[in-house]
Amino acid sequence: KVTRYRLYQATSIMYKAKREIDNALYYNVKSLFSDRNKIVIYDLTNMYFEGQMLGSEKAEFGRSKQKRNDRRLIGLALSIDSLGFVRHSQFYTGNISEPETFSDLMKAVSKQMPIDGEKPLVVMDAGISTEENLEILRSDTYNYDYVCVSRTVPKAYDKLSDEAKSITDNRGNKIELTKVSVEGKDDCFLHVKSDQKKIKEE
Repeated sequence: KVTRYRLYQATSIMYKAKREIDNALYYNVKSLFSDRNKIVIYDLTNMYFEGQMLGSEKAEFGRSKQKRNDRRLIGLALSIDSLGFVRHSQFYTGNISEPETFSDLMKAVSKQMPIDGEKPLVVMDAGISTEENLEILRSDTYNYDYVCVSRTVPKAYDKLSDEAKSITDNRGNKIELTKVSVEGKDDCFLHVKSDQKKIKEE
């Protein structure tokens, strides 16, 4: 007889083989579509528990993204491909910082890459894109391209083009993009002009 307790036991057993199951599922999905390896989108979130979770090894107090700092949290790191299929996921303690999870992602993603040397484009936000993590991407081990939001706004930059390129977001708002160079940086920057001015790093 199948009871909820046996189902709980089954999920615990499966979780021990989570990495192998994740990879097997992704390889099967990838074989059905082309160009799956070109984009890697990565982010980290957390969830809070209503109970005290005193018996949990991962539930810890930390900075809640739901503003519930009075509750213990658990962190979830997730990486998807260009079509939104999960290529890597992992649970962390609730007090882990975003940049600390990046090396685990890169190890997992590199194992999914084909042996022909195809390299992905990694997309991440400012919470992940520390200089240390960008150095990991630039290293000889990976040498991956990336798009991210700069953690600091350059005080001065030089325009590489006279005219800005206009695009619209999914709400129809106009955004102007200008390629710029920043002294002391090898990266290519985009100056983004909209309702809120931002500098994005590519």
